[in-house]
Amino acid sequence: MTPAPNRPPLSERSLLLLLAAVQFTHIMDFMIMMPLGPQLMRELAISPRQFGALISTFAITAGAVGLAVAPFADRFDRRKLLLVCYAGFTLGTLACGLATGYGSLMVARALCGAFGGVSGATIMAIVADVVPPERRARGMGIIMTAFSAAAALGVPLGLKIAQWWKWEGPFLVIAAVAAVVWTCLLRVLPPVTRHLVGEPRSIRDFLGLLRDGNAWKGLALMMVMVFGHFTIIPYLSPFLVGNTGLLEKNLLGTSIYS
Repeated sequence: MTPAPNRPPLSERSLLLLLAAVQFTHIMDFMIMMPLGPQLMRELAISPRQFGALISTFAITAGAVGLAVAPFADRFDRRKLLLVCYAGFTLGTLACGLATGYGSLMVARALCGAFGGVSGATIMAIVADVVPPERRARGMGIIMTAFSAAAALGVPLGLKIAQWWKWEGPFLVIAAVAAVVWTCLLRVLPPVTRHLVGEPRSIRDFLGLLRDGNAWKGLALMMVMVFGHFTIIPYLSPFLVGNTGLLEKNLLGTSIYS
């Protein structure tokens, strides 16, 4: 990883923490939708089915766009790719907070998924490129810890913000935090171009990966795990509020999202 001119070198630890901050905002943006179900269905007058569509569109667009971009992602400086995609994610999150109805929120969630999915993949690629093999598992662990942090800290905080203001509040706060993180990336993240040395990657490399049965088994395992979790989790808060009579302000006292 060669630093750009006039930019001080970034330590490995600082790089991992910065990338973990990017991952934290991605996961928090995804997780915060689920406990906001009762508010969204009431304020936007949407059905549980429409709420489920809002949840799933993030993952669907992330997977579809990620698969479409995969054959070409290795042709670019990973720094530039991350900056572009994370900027799109930040603007998509801002659009969520400014949405006025079901349609506009659906489009905003799709944008968040499209850009957020590629950003998440780029983060992992950067770690694989710049962290030596003997410390790579540790580096990946630091990045993935952001998922747990977003679930344990981000969701209750988001619920509290939604209770102070309205459902739009958490998205506006996440967009503001993401804008700060993006600025830090712009200022201190050096170019990541080691993968561009040598013969450029071709579409044949990607097609070869698609013919690998082990790759499909790994993808299928991840899809089943995510499907199992998010078939149930998004509807826990609507069930508790609508079926058991739990007040929305008391959702923070439950442990279903932490």
